[in-house]
Amino acid sequence: MSKSILIADAGSTKTEWSLLRNGKVKSVETAGISPYFLGEEQIAELLRSELLPSLKKPR
Repeated sequence: MSKSILIADAGSTKTEWSLLRNGKVKSVETAGISPYFLGEEQIAELLRSELLPSLKKPR
C-alpha cells in the first residue's frame, strides 16, 4: 500500500499544494483559502473545483 501526503501552504491570495506519492512530488496552486473570508462550503467547493481536477491530471 502506498502512502500519500498532501501539504498546503495557504494564504488569502493563493494556496500552494504539494502531493507526495510514490516518491514523487506534484505541485499545484489554487486560489487562496482564508477562513476569515471563506465559509466551510466555499472552501469545500474550491477544493472540488480547483484542487481535485489538478491532482488528477497527469504530470
